[in-house]
Amino acid sequence: MASMSTKDIPEQHSLETPLEDAPPERSGLSFSFSELWQHIPRPTSNPGNETEVIVEKPPKIIMGQSYKVEDEFLLQVEALVWLTYRTGFEPIPKNPNGPHPLAFVQSMVFNKNPLSTNVHSFIDNENFTTDVGWGCMIRTSQSLLANTYKRMISEDAQQEIQLLDQFKDSEAAPFSLHNFIRVANESPLQVKPGQWFGPNAASLSIQRLCNLVNSKENFGLPGLSVLISENSDLYDDKVQEFLDKKKQSLLILLPIRLGIDKTNEFYYSSILQLLNCKQSVGIAGGKPSSSFYFFGYDNDELLYLDPHYPQGTNAGYNSYHTPRYQRLTISQLDPSMMIGILVDDLQDYNTFKAECLEKNNKIVHFAAKSAINEIQAPASEVNADFVDFVDDFDEDDIVEDEDLDRVS
Repeated sequence: MASMSTKDIPEQHSLETPLEDAPPERSGLSFSFSELWQHIPRPTSNPGNETEVIVEKPPKIIMGQSYKVEDEFLLQVEALVWLTYRTGFEPIPKNPNGPHPLAFVQSMVFNKNPLSTNVHSFIDNENFTTDVGWGCMIRTSQSLLANTYKRMISEDAQQEIQLLDQFKDSEAAPFSLHNFIRVANESPLQVKPGQWFGPNAASLSIQRLCNLVNSKENFGLPGLSVLISENSDLYDDKVQEFLDKKKQSLLILLPIRLGIDKTNEFYYSSILQLLNCKQSVGIAGGKPSSSFYFFGYDNDELLYLDPHYPQGTNAGYNSYHTPRYQRLTISQLDPSMMIGILVDDLQDYNTFKAECLEKNNKIVHFAAKSAINEIQAPASEVNADFVDFVDDFDEDDIVEDEDLDRVS
């Protein structure tokens, strides 16, 4: 499939600058000691046989792959599936006990792409036709799931188009915003249109929708099982049971909280280690009230795709790709997140387990046998991370064009 070309990236300013005019000659022999020092020759090479120390910049990481060449890195970023706010989609009726569409007018007025604003959304207080201001966690969860499937299919452009069709905003598309909300509302969580998803609601929606797709044969997607572990405990016997019974890849979702007001630094290295394993499919997390899709890191900065960029529903397939990414210092990371791990078979799981144990990962815990029958979100679960509010409007989050186009 053709995707957004890197030619859309703003050109960098040239490093060449005009020479300054030479200073006027000074009369006489007057000079300062500092001027004399400036003219003393300096060695241009290492004296003797001393070895020159060159500090090499560490590579950027994208879900287990390292990149030292910037162009190759940007091509891989652009290949990722990017789900964002959309406007003008098939109406979603408001719930009588839920938020009203007009409550999000401020978010629409000050969004990052005002040209996409759907005027109809301003005047229709009975239906949602945009998720601006409240759908960011759904969009980052969609991104995680879409990139999971993308890893499972070939690089054939037609197959990717077929994949993207399953994420369009209509009831007919299994992984649409509409269906994420529908299954969350039917669950004990009863999440309504306009309410913010937490990691638990997102993971439960993914699990139920994947189960639905697995029961159909007309979506053209490979089979995918979903296992949810809220406490990040993984049991070898249950993982093997999933893989043996289903004979398909397994997406492990960890909806977790790693701190109170901010992520505890005790977990920093473990977060980076999970993003650096080849089984990683990213993290849906962010900062308070704003969810991002984290796909890698550069030193101590997490790299992410930002869903807070509204696009029209009828935008083409290129609108699902971008070379533009942003950064978040790990110390700013909100403690609530959903981590995604994809294992193809038992050997792949054992490889993931061995790496986590070797690196002393403090998030994921392993045991040979489980003490319960299933590892999944229980039907009676109450989502402790669910927050009944919309994405906070923050003027600091409004980016200028040059910031939005930032690529490094």
